[in-house]
Amino acid sequence: MLAFNIDKNYNAKSLPEELTRRFPNYDRTEMLAVAAVFPTVQGEAPFAGRPAIFLRLAGCNRGAKVDFGCTFCIPSHLTTSVIQYQTNTGEPDQSGRVINEMMLHNVQVGDNLPTFAEKPSLTGARPEEAETTVKAVNHRHVRLADMVSIRYYSDLNGANDTLFITNEHPLLAFTAESPDVGEYMRADQLQPGYRLYGPQLGNPFKEQNNPLVIVAVEPMQKYEYRQMIQDQIAVGVIQPRDVDTDGETGLSVTNFSCAPHPTYNFNGIHGHNCDTFFAVGEQTRLLSFQEVAEKVSALAKLMPDPMLVITGGEPLLQAPALIPFLYFLDTIGEFTLIQFECNGDLLFTPGATALMEAVEEINESYEEDDDEAMIQFVFSPKRTVREAMNKAVLQYAEKPHCHIRLVISGDENSAYYVVPQALLEEWPHNDIWLSPLTEYKRKPSDTEIVDIAEDIDLPATRRNVDRAIHLAQSLGLKVSFQAHSYIGIK
Repeated sequence: MLAFNIDKNYNAKSLPEELTRRFPNYDRTEMLAVAAVFPTVQGEAPFAGRPAIFLRLAGCNRGAKVDFGCTFCIPSHLTTSVIQYQTNTGEPDQSGRVINEMMLHNVQVGDNLPTFAEKPSLTGARPEEAETTVKAVNHRHVRLADMVSIRYYSDLNGANDTLFITNEHPLLAFTAESPDVGEYMRADQLQPGYRLYGPQLGNPFKEQNNPLVIVAVEPMQKYEYRQMIQDQIAVGVIQPRDVDTDGETGLSVTNFSCAPHPTYNFNGIHGHNCDTFFAVGEQTRLLSFQEVAEKVSALAKLMPDPMLVITGGEPLLQAPALIPFLYFLDTIGEFTLIQFECNGDLLFTPGATALMEAVEEINESYEEDDDEAMIQFVFSPKRTVREAMNKAVLQYAEKPHCHIRLVISGDENSAYYVVPQALLEEWPHNDIWLSPLTEYKRKPSDTEIVDIAEDIDLPATRRNVDRAIHLAQSLGLKVSFQAHSYIGIK
């Protein structure tokens, strides 16, 4: 049995707010918030092809890959268009399709929301209309400090309005430098003069574009927040008991996870959904170490020598609990190889630092002639056009149990077109794995097997494959395909 020090000071106060709000009982380190446990085959990076048990932890620190600690949501009493189908309606649309306006608070899993088949442009042709299905609904309460107000007017008719939204929610914005190709930007990074994309409220597929010109982006004022609280109480979204005595905590906000498209139109504006619905969804459960161990042990007995893959979401959000969990796993003795998949953004946090120290101690306890360390890390640093790769991972460049996997796109305007120079200078080239981005025409749900001909945009995906191969050949890197999506193993 391994013995290493566990810092008892890592408790609920160290855990992410989105999990402590979602799970009020998450008050000790001997529990994990788990989204799923399932058997599969590891399909990418250094350990591709190995039988694996995936332990998917809840919590995502990036959401739509816009910024850290993403908690984007929309006030629950605002409206969105919901597409419903009725029979024998006598309406001109013989399919029975009806578009109704509904409060976000009342939208249910399975409802269809209007969006577009591709990212809209202000100057180009209006994209093909599409529908996206709600797979999960997330409600939570936020503070005044979480909110911003975006004041804007319509280029179409001059009407002005104000959108109140959480400061990190991504909206499709067009800048002076990029007036044609928009970018999903968090609300508090928007600037006066930027334009938003505004489908017509009540008629989201109206052919004419509706540019919304931003006048100001400011912190939400206390009187505005309290008025919105009263509005939500009046329509039954929240109860007076939900509001703290200071009147600055309790506003209800909502977001959805949707498929196959990760965007939808709400309150006359086009925005992004939570693109990681398993991060904190309805299927997430708070489990004791013993309950987790029983689940993974039962599955491990069904295959020879499987590895355990701890993924997410972002597993480092639960780093304080993972330290004693690794110790607990050692007592059941089911696995000789454990792999963490994470983006590396949280490596400078105290909990993650303590976890990495514990992992090194476990690995050092093995005999020198072992083929590989018991615990391995695969970092997938995330990048956006406006954010360089986070360099927290570089401190582990010389660690043999740490590896890099990068998503690669063949789109020259994508942040994933190049390999970050910092990695090329610091990380061993033969341990950088490039995964070509799979481009979907229709992204299947987690329970579906990919139909290559019907679901995948083959020319775009081939472009990404060619780019990954070119980079690997010219820089001495490796290519890793996400094989598990295509062989029907989830």
